Amino acid sequence: MNMCGNINGRKEESFIAKEYQLLLNILNESFMMIRLNCAGKIIAINDHFIKKIGYTLDDLYMQDARIISSTYHHVDFGKSIWELIMQGKQWRGELCNRKKNGEMVWLQCIIVPVQDEGNYVTQVIAIATDITKEKEASKWKYLAYHHELTNLPNKRMLQQSIDAQLLRREKKQEKLAILFMDINQFKKINTKYGHLNGDLFLMEVAKRLASLSILGNHVYHVSGDEFIILLEDVEIIEVVVNTLFSEFREPFAIENFQIEASVSIGISIYPDHSKEAKSLLNCANSAMFEAKKESGNNYRLYQL
Repeated sequence: MNMCGNINGRKEESFIAKEYQLLLNILNESFMMIRLNCAGKIIAINDHFIKKIGYTLDDLYMQDARIISSTYHHVDFGKSIWELIMQGKQWRGELCNRKKNGEMVWLQCIIVPVQDEGNYVTQVIAIATDITKEKEASKWKYLAYHHELTNLPNKRMLQQSIDAQLLRREKKQEKLAILFMDINQFKKINTKYGHLNGDLFLMEVAKRLASLSILGNHVYHVSGDEFIILLEDVEIIEVVVNTLFSEFREPFAIENFQIEASVSIGISIYPDHSKEAKSLLNCANSAMFEAKKESGNNYRLYQL
């Protein structure tokens, strides 16, 4: 009998068992884990899951996994994930779930099907990390750089963008146009239709501007009824202006109203009118007020 071989074999099995247990301990301490049967019922959760979500296994055992889902995702989103898993495929992504106390929790997940010899899915294992803090930080950063009403980039974002643009234009010795657009008689719109409808009107204006591919992602809502557009190709200024005017020839359907509006646009050009961001904005603003002297849709190029 080869006793040495048996001893070595037992040592190797013991070593593998310890390594496996160590891996499980690391996973248990660092990741949330949940195990489902093929019907989507919860059959096991780990300690980290209990700590983060607040439910115990007694709370969740044989409950549908949707018990911890939030209303953030559309019902079809969850169905599409489950269909993918039942095909024997993995899914990776972000899920917004709900803790026992009702708080929302964002998870970075990988969901893996466990298959038998016939390739039938018998169980599903989900491994997740809590990314709620990261999502909150991202949310606040977004809010800091976007207008709270229209979600367009705001004045703070404009300042960063225009500074970066001017640096690039200087290096490449290229021009940049700044279009300062103001909605004519917006105060009268607020007075006639009410401030709530005035806000809805601005949101619709923002949607139309954001949908114009010719503007790229260079539209900024800087305040009230004022918008700034950075135009990299100064050769198409008139095309862009006429495109904007066309958008305002169509009434805005807000609630039961058809709101008609026009705009005044002032334009300055780097480096023709200035090489400084603040000065260029002031020049465009000044030209916009010149355009306002005429009724309807009008624009003016700044004159030195």
